[in-house]
Amino acid sequence: MNIGVNFNLGVLDQSPVRYNDTYQTALHESIELAKICEKIGYVKYWVAEQHNSKSLACASPEILLSKIASSTSTMEIGSGGIMIQNYSALKVAEQYLVLDAIYPGRISLGIGKAKGTDELGALALAYPRSIIDSSLFSEQVRDVLYFLGYKNTKKHAFSKLKPLPNIENMNLCPKIWLLGSSPESAKLAASSGINFAIADFLTPRYSYTNVANLFKRDFRASIYQTNPEICVALDVVCAPTEEEAMYLASSQDLVYANSLKEIFPSDGLLPPEEAIIYLEKDKFLREILKQQKINRIIGNPIQVINKIKALAKHYHAQYVLILTNCYSLTARVTSYKLIAQGMNNE
Repeated sequence: MNIGVNFNLGVLDQSPVRYNDTYQTALHESIELAKICEKIGYVKYWVAEQHNSKSLACASPEILLSKIASSTSTMEIGSGGIMIQNYSALKVAEQYLVLDAIYPGRISLGIGKAKGTDELGALALAYPRSIIDSSLFSEQVRDVLYFLGYKNTKKHAFSKLKPLPNIENMNLCPKIWLLGSSPESAKLAASSGINFAIADFLTPRYSYTNVANLFKRDFRASIYQTNPEICVALDVVCAPTEEEAMYLASSQDLVYANSLKEIFPSDGLLPPEEAIIYLEKDKFLREILKQQKINRIIGNPIQVINKIKALAKHYHAQYVLILTNCYSLTARVTSYKLIAQGMNNE
């Protein structure tokens, strides 16, 4: 969706799970949401990786991406992201080479440093081997690039290995993004000549300003990318009125509150009317949530669109991904539609 401003819109989908519903439902709703968002003009659809979670369903982005790609025809489909420390660089590269061979020119690979899970999940993913040392992250990223064919490095230890399928046309290779929040990540993306993605909603607003500027300043053109591109992910709930948007956001508020202090004996999204009851019981958590909401964009279309535009301009972003976790698929679809309609009217 080219919206008359200097950025395009996409979706970040965490496949949220409703309380007392199934993971299967959440994954099928991700597929349905992708089809709808393509029809209304979104140009990207990224899915997240989570393990050992009771509130988020997707543990295998590459499999979900394949189904979403087969159910759509124009959107760029990607991972936001693949947590590389859980895997071997070769395996990740080959998975996305296969995806790109099946859906040429539509696949993006977002690489993240976080584990996407708790300590138990990280141990299980590595077992019976040891967890990969986080100090090896930059080496893993460069290995992925090498196996994908971006051979702008010195002779590699596996130079005789041929990742499959072999793609000679670099324009068809998966588009690579590094997910990051630190100066080190920005420098790694810049020195590698790959794109940079920022999850704005994870820390206090504007905390990534210097990181984005550092990436832009230090970027070195590569055989992969000639100009630096930034993608920023924003947590958004849009509804016809601000009051309704705040009401719908309470389902995700409770999930966040529960991660700090158990006030509900399970995970997953509760209906807003029930989530509010639990949230009103704890004054301390209500104050924390007020601060947490600073990182989110919640409101009517005019309020939401103005904030999205301001943040896109602030980060000099070429792409903005919208993350919307509501109890019902209908509410999520409405939010994405209102944003698309509002942007098209700009």
